[in-house]
Amino acid sequence: MKQFPTFLKALLWAGFLGAASPVLAQKTSDSLPLRLTLFSESTSIPFADGLVTQPLHPGVSIGTEWALKRRSTSRLVQGLTAGYYHHKEVAQGLFLGTDFRYERQLPLSLYASIGLGIGYLHTFRTQDEFRLEEGRYVLKKDRGTPHVLLSVPLEIGFRLRPDSPRSPRIFGQYQPWIEYPFSPDFIPLMTHTNLAVGYQFFPFR
Repeated sequence: MKQFPTFLKALLWAGFLGAASPVLAQKTSDSLPLRLTLFSESTSIPFADGLVTQPLHPGVSIGTEWALKRRSTSRLVQGLTAGYYHHKEVAQGLFLGTDFRYERQLPLSLYASIGLGIGYLHTFRTQDEFRLEEGRYVLKKDRGTPHVLLSVPLEIGFRLRPDSPRSPRIFGQYQPWIEYPFSPDFIPLMTHTNLAVGYQFFPFR
């Protein structure tokens, strides 16, 4: 794919600008949490290929979130995340995305959330490719390939200080997502899943 469709670029920029505006408007007295996540990525059919797939393909992400609306036992949250993953047989990717999640408090200091996300993914080859040039093979340059990613993050976690709105959290997340386009001349899109564990805390007072 030589050119990224204009409407997809516009859609992504609109999403990122929408994600940034609450952060810029955040009161200085309110600090944002930091979310650190380790995950395993797989090219699999969500819910059909099992929760844990082998082998593991490592990934890491960092992000933050803020509440758009709060109630006594629930809230609507928007998040912003950047990360990297390495799938040896397929590709390695850098991504930036935003999501909107509905979160509900549960007994025993637990919580659960479900959301929808959109992001930009840029993938690079994990193996060398060559082209024939003047009778000899030359290593092809890899500037990477742009994609849109659409995700449905499912999260369950534990609030370490349930009475505090700034409580640290540990959480697990199962995230099905779609990569588009994957291979326009062969496979238009690819389904993935990320299985993640993470920790959220407030680094600043």
